[in-house]
Amino acid sequence: MKAWCGSFMVLLLACMSVQADQSRYDVETGYVEYESVSTLKVGGQEIRNTSQTKVLFSDWGAIEIQEKTTDHGGMVDTELSKQDGEIYYSVDFDRQVIVKATLQEMGLASDDTGQPVNPKSSKAGTETILGYPCYRVEAEGIQSWYYRGVMLKQRIKTDVMTVETLAKKAVFEDLVDASVLAFPDYPIVGLYE
Repeated sequence: MKAWCGSFMVLLLACMSVQADQSRYDVETGYVEYESVSTLKVGGQEIRNTSQTKVLFSDWGAIEIQEKTTDHGGMVDTELSKQDGEIYYSVDFDRQVIVKATLQEMGLASDDTGQPVNPKSSKAGTETILGYPCYRVEAEGIQSWYYRGVMLKQRIKTDVMTVETLAKKAVFEDLVDASVLAFPDYPIVGLYE
């Protein structure tokens, strides 16, 4: 269950931006730290997880690296991933490999910029987060707040799950040391290897 919840969050953060121009974001570089709290209702019980995610991007979002650490009630799990255009890399620390897949192999639709899209989303208001003016987008139980295409807040609510994600730190148009989110020197394998 923990691997499913973690992978779901990484994909969700990567998939919810809606852009119509030739870049993923309207800001060239950025570094964002998020905190998420998820609650899953199973058989009358509530399972609560917390996670911290660091996201570093450059080239208007063409390259994005994420590191996510999740606490599953005392058990800590770390995920590290990178999206480079339509190619997605995920570090498998147990097997000591980096798994490479296209967004299409992962079943994700994308527009001509390589950005996953949700065609049923609509803009629904504004809010200021960390001093940045954000627009709100709603789609099927998901509310997301974006600053120039970069998600700073998200609320997901279904019958069995609630996830609240909020940026705790955000720096844009400033150089950030890429070693903050360095990949290990593992071999690269395909999605189905």
